[in-house]
Amino acid sequence: MDARVIAIMVVAGLGAVAFFTTGQEPAETAAPIVDDCDRIRAFVASQTFVKREMKVPATAEFPYISSEGVSVTELGDCRFTVKAYVDAENSFGAKLRTPYSMDIRFNRADEIWSASNITH
Repeated sequence: MDARVIAIMVVAGLGAVAFFTTGQEPAETAAPIVDDCDRIRAFVASQTFVKREMKVPATAEFPYISSEGVSVTELGDCRFTVKAYVDAENSFGAKLRTPYSMDIRFNRADEIWSASNITH
């Protein structure tokens, strides 16, 4: 082997050893506090409630929160009104678009979403 190649391999090896054996403690990995009460989570939670009422939930295709025909209105106190749609197959295999709306709320104490006034 060429002396330059050996020298490069030695330097790279020493650099790797120095990098992995510095003795430094790993950086703090505590997860940041996340508030589960936001528009995106409300929209995703609404999809769960819609799927529960579907005959063929595996075929459900939901739009993005930024898509036309989708609105998530914050009402305060972790309450939202979600209006959107789902494209899914019915029991005959035909793909249909079904609009839906609901009032949805996140209970911080229990860390669960609940829905009411579901229409579709």
